[in-house]
Amino acid sequence: MIVPLLLLGQLLIPSALSDAANETRAAGGAPYASLAADKAALIHALTVHSLPSSLNPTLADVASAPFPYEGASYQHQNCNPYASPSEAAHPNPCWYGSPNLTKPVVVIFGDSFVGNWIPALDVVGQKLGFRIASFEFSGCDTPNVAATVGSAFTPAQVAACNLWHTTLPKEVVALHPQAIVAANGATDWGVPGDRTWMTGMKFEFTRMNPHGTATQILLGTGPHLDTWAPSCLAANSASVQNCTFHYASSSNFQSALNRDVSAVKLLHVHLVPTYQWICVSGACPVIVGSTLAFVDADHFSTVYSLQMSVLLQAALKPLIH
Repeated sequence: MIVPLLLLGQLLIPSALSDAANETRAAGGAPYASLAADKAALIHALTVHSLPSSLNPTLADVASAPFPYEGASYQHQNCNPYASPSEAAHPNPCWYGSPNLTKPVVVIFGDSFVGNWIPALDVVGQKLGFRIASFEFSGCDTPNVAATVGSAFTPAQVAACNLWHTTLPKEVVALHPQAIVAANGATDWGVPGDRTWMTGMKFEFTRMNPHGTATQILLGTGPHLDTWAPSCLAANSASVQNCTFHYASSSNFQSALNRDVSAVKLLHVHLVPTYQWICVSGACPVIVGSTLAFVDADHFSTVYSLQMSVLLQAALKPLIH
């Protein structure tokens, strides 16, 4: 169950943050031109020991107001069932990508990991000529499984999450999407072929795509760090590698990656792996170049998401054209 940062701020003052969010989007670094360029940046990131003086966004920025620096800042109030549970009865998408209303629609749905990719996907939609309809419910598991109360998930939000899973497919079908993309949070673990996860995800795709006319895509799971990146970096400014996330073949993250692969056959989806854009040789740095990659334990900064837009475009283009 993935929950966004600065929940109170998201609920009460999103409009006051819009200018800051727009400035953050404009300040993104140049996108990686290729997987090779991205890999080289990751390899170099593992050799850095001190906090860059030009870190973007800065730790001070994220500490004082993290919301403008994560993908959730793109989400509007009228399409945010986490902030407004009543919206779960009639899910309304946030729109990104091409502004041309005649262009084909690509739907993305899921928990707050949707927000990780919206900055990049917004660019991809504009480049490839697609409207992006985003259905994001932070904290609500992407597969159709029963929601539970958590530290940041109230009984009202649990009820809304369960209702959202019931009402969402009809709204997706009405959009006649050319492709349907699922984004899934890192803590929704499951072993390869995990029955509960697979059944719940298959149920969602089947109801959203009853005639099989839309391409079904699964965005690969991203890492969940051992600690919040900004907090770790603040305590290790001269030894930033202490904050690098490492995973082994027996780890939960590797299990999730294996599950993603199993989903290809069991769910009849196209898998777009993403871990290779974020990690190299089992290590995932939290600073890449001068970019702060994570604003907490599993959500990308908008800057980092934007830098992966070319990679995401190359992966999606063969599937949605």
